[in-house]
Amino acid sequence: MNYISVTPKNTGQIKELLVDSFKHYPTFAAPFSKRANPTQAVEKFLSRFFSVEVSLYLKKGLVVAVMDGTSLVGVYVLKPPFTKLTLIDYLLAGGLKLLPYLANKDLLKANSAAALSATDFWEIEYLAITPQYQGQGLGGSIIEESIVPTVRKHHDKKLILVTHTKRNVKFYQKHDFEVSNEIYTDTKNAEITNTIMTRVV
Repeated sequence: MNYISVTPKNTGQIKELLVDSFKHYPTFAAPFSKRANPTQAVEKFLSRFFSVEVSLYLKKGLVVAVMDGTSLVGVYVLKPPFTKLTLIDYLLAGGLKLLPYLANKDLLKANSAAALSATDFWEIEYLAITPQYQGQGLGGSIIEESIVPTVRKHHDKKLILVTHTKRNVKFYQKHDFEVSNEIYTDTKNAEITNTIMTRVV
């Protein structure tokens, strides 16, 4: 596998992979579950959301594509320690396209509970793998071969993330992450568990 830093010119596939990977994620899916076509509604939102997020982290963090030859098979997004994201940062990244969703209180509630303050940790914002490569150990390889070395290269030792499924908690525990806290969020359609996990590398 090759790990390539993403540039603004090659973000299209990255955004598509993120949308496909997170459209069933509780923090995104639950707020749209009562819509007439919930899948279409959440995909439309995530298309705009990840357009902003990728643009934002190209400037304020690190977006890395995982390639098998010429095929995109995964992506991860890291936020460096003490990185503060301001309203201006979001506006410059195209955040105005998210304005129609500010009225969705469940969406705001679910995702604000998962937000972490700027700390001395490197934060794994997103880690996504194409369906055909899942279950083959690629996620663990990405952590050990690319994410951990990136943190060490910057002479840092701490990783942090927030996840919302038991399956993901078990996955990260296999790779030496420990649960440091759990925050429960009640929305109209679901109770969401925000599990904060950390690892010293």
